[in-house]
Amino acid sequence: MSETAVRLAQDEMTIDLRQMGYFVLKKWKILLIFIIVGLLLGTGLTLLKGETTLESFDTTKMDNERIQQYALYNQLYLDRLKYDRGSVIIRMDPNAVYSGSLRYYITADTVSIDFIANLFRNIMYDKSIFEEIKEKAKLTTDLQYIRELVGLGVSVAKEDNIQIASAAELSSIPASATISVSAMARSEETCEAMLEVMRSRIAAVDAECEASYAQYTFLPMSDQIVYGYSASVANTQKEAASLKNDYVTQIKTIEEELTQDELDYFTLAYPTLTDKVLETSLLSRLKYPILLSALLFFLAVGWYAVRFVLDNHLKTCQCYGGRNRKCNN
Repeated sequence: MSETAVRLAQDEMTIDLRQMGYFVLKKWKILLIFIIVGLLLGTGLTLLKGETTLESFDTTKMDNERIQQYALYNQLYLDRLKYDRGSVIIRMDPNAVYSGSLRYYITADTVSIDFIANLFRNIMYDKSIFEEIKEKAKLTTDLQYIRELVGLGVSVAKEDNIQIASAAELSSIPASATISVSAMARSEETCEAMLEVMRSRIAAVDAECEASYAQYTFLPMSDQIVYGYSASVANTQKEAASLKNDYVTQIKTIEEELTQDELDYFTLAYPTLTDKVLETSLLSRLKYPILLSALLFFLAVGWYAVRFVLDNHLKTCQCYGGRNRKCNN
């Protein structure tokens, strides 16, 4: 084939897309009519089908166990998000934490030491202490998150395998315990206010024990606040992030295994576990109108594009030639 023939063959396949676009846009009124017709047909189809309800699903063909697992992990994930928003520890900078600590050493006889230790442990079971901490430390978070900021532990030390026949002899053997109190805050003033509440509660139990147990002694060991890195805060944040990522992984894994009907059923059956209920309801109403109007629109555009080509609106190299050459359109 000669060079001239090849050039002519290439010219015959050249289409002026700009002119095609102008040609199609001139038909905008007809295209608009097609869109309106599609919207009307889609709306009619939506009304005929009716709104999707739980009763419209055939649950016998669904994997209900997987749906329940999906709901469980969604609930756990939402609970974790709620915790992250309210927790003071999660929002702390682990490198800038005021960590307060109190340590006390107590002694008593072997029989009484466990009872005394429990009296100090019970301080943390009194809800009013967290209300007092919230007030004195001027905290705005919920009590459940204040519980994370303050801790109290009692470690009892006594001789093991004591072989004594009488209770009188057992009560004469001394035993000891260590009380450890911790508090974490983002400011020194807040940390000190929390420790002050703990000091007053421990002092109250100390007075009660001193009046009730003859061999009881109480000795303060340390009372301090340090500023800097907190491994406890860092570990808590790391564990929270890891747990949240695990939930997300489980949700995505199960979601890939569920069918679209099962996902739609989940959205309606567990409305509190998703924020897509209103969105899904709206999309279900607009799905057919949008699809049909888009389909008719593109069919109309395609039809006019074919007409443009069949009507010999082709652009050859003559359009780019001298003044005596003509464009074949």
